Amino acid sequence: MDHRQSPRAGLERTSRAVSGSMLGTVLARVIAPAALFAIAAYQWRIGSTDALPVWIANLARNRGADPVVLLRILLALELGLATIILLVGRWARPLATVALAAVTFSAVASASALLGDWPRLVWPLVTALVAGGLLALVRLVPARVPPAVSGAWRVIVAVVAMVGGIGVASRVPLVRSSAPPRVARTPSVPSGAVELDVESWIGQPVSATAVKTHLPALTALTLEGRSLVVFYNPRCGRCHELFEDLAARGAFDDAVPGSDGVRVDRVIAVEVPNAEGAFEAAGDELSDIVCPGCPRLVLPKGPIWMITPPIAVVVQDGVVTCVAKGEVDDCLAALAGS
Repeated sequence: MDHRQSPRAGLERTSRAVSGSMLGTVLARVIAPAALFAIAAYQWRIGSTDALPVWIANLARNRGADPVVLLRILLALELGLATIILLVGRWARPLATVALAAVTFSAVASASALLGDWPRLVWPLVTALVAGGLLALVRLVPARVPPAVSGAWRVIVAVVAMVGGIGVASRVPLVRSSAPPRVARTPSVPSGAVELDVESWIGQPVSATAVKTHLPALTALTLEGRSLVVFYNPRCGRCHELFEDLAARGAFDDAVPGSDGVRVDRVIAVEVPNAEGAFEAAGDELSDIVCPGCPRLVLPKGPIWMITPPIAVVVQDGVVTCVAKGEVDDCLAALAGS
């Protein structure tokens, strides 16, 4: 049997290999960096910290980091990596893999933080699908190996690209978002009466209390540091007085308050909505609370919530340490000067 291959068959295989190699090269060296440039351009166009991925914005808020600085670092990395992938062929495929994996992870993390908020969930879901698909193609389709260049030249190009990315990112006009951070609202539950026995929460992790079912995001917000969770209603006059008192005591300031101040890492405002169809007195005026920079949550609309705001709950590293109903001075006194 003649095992020799015909010249035509060899040419066909060579053609398929070259075609596959060219497709892999285009994916790694053109499409992947183009995706990074597109993400950077989108964030540049927004021009504020609203462009940060949700999980990074939440991390910055909990850690006290400057979101503007984090956004500039993110822009510098995106621009620098995209440029390196374009110019340094030998590093294109591994760097494209790392970059697309990071984009996919970031999009999935943001989508997880926005579960239930469908309008805002669309963008990270689409980003995760596109980036994940590109990542799979880059890994599966072989790329043509470019001509070898000296390692010193590759390092020089990489350094120049990153410095250029930092330079561009540092000059992008960015502003801090003035809107308070908001967590996705949970979906409505069937109408009925729901009692939250807040006094029984003392000594329990937030994740073990009944509120976890209705506000799953509260667990993540209170895991670290000292949090003051205030249940309020926008038509409650005493609720407004409580937030004004907190502002006067420096609860929302970065500076360390005085001996009579309130020392907390964050104040979390939880709105208790009126039941559907509930009667509202003519004198009940709806107005926003004074709570600058507060994460704001809303209990699901529909049921009758068997709690009377204001209610203050102090959480230390995820565990409830104090609950005050109506008169919250006891919990506030425990926070003053400690």
